[in-house]
Amino acid sequence: MILKKIAEHRYITIQCHDNPDADTIAAGFGLYMYFNAIGGHRVRLIYSGDFKIRKKSLVTMIETLGIPIEYVNNLYRPNGILVTVDCQYKGGNVTPLTAEHVAIIDHHEPHSMEYIENDNLNILHDIRSDYGSCSTVVWKLLNDAHFETNTNTRLATALLYGLLTDVGDFSQMYNPIDRDMYDSLHADRNLLKILHNSNLSRKELEIAGLALLRTITNDTYHFAVLKANHCDSNILGLISDICLQVDSINTCIVYSEHPDYIKFSVRSCVREVQSNELAEFMAYTLGNGGGHHDKAGGTIMLQAFRERYPDVNSEAFFIDRYYEYFHSRDIIDTKTYSPDIRSMRRCQERRIPHGYVYLSALYEPGTDIMVRTLDGDKPVMVQADTCAVLDIHGLVSIMSSSEFEKTFETVDSPFTLSVPYTPTTRTAKDAKILEKFAKTCMPKNHSDILVKELTKATKLFPRDENAPYSLGLPGDFLAIYMNDPKNPFIINKDTFENLYS
Repeated sequence: MILKKIAEHRYITIQCHDNPDADTIAAGFGLYMYFNAIGGHRVRLIYSGDFKIRKKSLVTMIETLGIPIEYVNNLYRPNGILVTVDCQYKGGNVTPLTAEHVAIIDHHEPHSMEYIENDNLNILHDIRSDYGSCSTVVWKLLNDAHFETNTNTRLATALLYGLLTDVGDFSQMYNPIDRDMYDSLHADRNLLKILHNSNLSRKELEIAGLALLRTITNDTYHFAVLKANHCDSNILGLISDICLQVDSINTCIVYSEHPDYIKFSVRSCVREVQSNELAEFMAYTLGNGGGHHDKAGGTIMLQAFRERYPDVNSEAFFIDRYYEYFHSRDIIDTKTYSPDIRSMRRCQERRIPHGYVYLSALYEPGTDIMVRTLDGDKPVMVQADTCAVLDIHGLVSIMSSSEFEKTFETVDSPFTLSVPYTPTTRTAKDAKILEKFAKTCMPKNHSDILVKELTKATKLFPRDENAPYSLGLPGDFLAIYMNDPKNPFIINKDTFENLYS
């Protein structure tokens, strides 16, 4: 466990990303509280960058909750181990400090570690990019270490505020662990309201207004590009959120130029464009970008930009890259797709163990429960013959005993999972981990599929309008089931090799 490894060092420096937001501060505060509580450590919580924290809501958060965060310059050299939180060591949004030992705790897509390996550093890392906030990552780590977060209202409030700011006021909690944290924390809800309504100073309001006045829009692809004056990157996100409320704008990029780099914020409100993918595309070979489906950001290094595009200004660059992005992906809409099976080859699914639990063994028939998985929350009324079937990805299917017996044969052995979230059943009184009660079963029949290797980046849009698209890269596979050709799906290259022959 990463916390135990970090705790082997007496001196621990926890570094938030530059221009800190509520999530990085809250996550850093959680780690600070933990390492201080277990004793025997000298702990500091720091941040660096071009700007000191001035945003009203963050100042209020720090002062009211007593968060001991300190500003340091880029010459600061930490003793012991450096822990970057809500960011990745030597990433574009954090000042690189010289350290002999490094740990990364984050929830963004992992960057390449090649440039770090050149420093001969042995880096600990726990990166959970499917979590809605880094506060959730820290909360889960603390829970697993049996550190009670609810005994300290200040910590509970900080963590919940970190989650709130990163998942759109709790409206985008797609990971079940985010929902678990939301359900369990006892925070100061009144303070959360105060923090939520203290986002802009008058000067920042002026910066936002000027940027919005010079918005460049495109009516074909419904995107917008806005240039803001030199400002804290948090303000770029606020301007992006405002811009996205315009009825004819589906995606936007707001950026500001700094002496050595360009910071940019990305927003999308349509499933056709995932913000993290667009951010990575914009910064490719020039810096770095990433984030989440609906909001992301990145950094472009000016030296690399000027060497690659000596005669292009930043505004023209973002517009041109937008056009390139929309023209560089193949699109498959599941609703209208008709496969050409002549170009596909046949493969067979390996017989993969599943788990099963008769829910009537856990609850009285007639009990209303909620099944929580990575795929969301599913309400279920338990009947005498209700069976829950778990697959190796941690997803759960609910079926009757007759359906189960038709599809599976039982094996008298326990069933174990190794997944980011183990499915649970919940009532108002308690929660149960299904894996603890599951036994193994095997599918009776094989599933044959047809596959075609992708040679170009491909977006596949599912029938569910609310679900995000799947992105396949060259080397991945487009697949269909022999008995269901109207529902194509994308298989990652490594997954294909493990599950099919």
